Amino acid sequence: MGRKKITEVERAVKGKIYPAGCTLIALSATKPEPEYAPDSGEIDTRYAVIMPKKIEPEYLFEAVKWEMPEFLHKHRTGINLQFSELKHLKVVVTGKEDQLAWMRAIKKLNDQINETEQEIETMKDMKKFYMNGMFPK
Repeated sequence: MGRKKITEVERAVKGKIYPAGCTLIALSATKPEPEYAPDSGEIDTRYAVIMPKKIEPEYLFEAVKWEMPEFLHKHRTGINLQFSELKHLKVVVTGKEDQLAWMRAIKKLNDQINETEQEIETMKDMKKFYMNGMFPK
């Protein structure tokens, strides 16, 4: 059985409107994490754009995010990434139901992480308030 083309990948073209749900990979001054484009619109030309075809957009983003650290370690040149190196980026693709279940689990974990981060910020604010009360200037 041959490989199915599940995405289209191109270097962002100035003035082109890309669909919502694209995964973006910075090529110039490469960041370690890809970005997700939730809305359609223009994309800066320093990005490679991965447009999902036969894969859930959020699943694709999370799968790429998972693979990026090792991929960049092997294929980044200094602070940049050559577009041609993206042919080496491989992600695990499961069935649609598994993709949706995986995304529900990721969303739940992200919600828990955000809630915990908010609690930490609240505790830091409380600590600051009480420390200022104990040691007024």
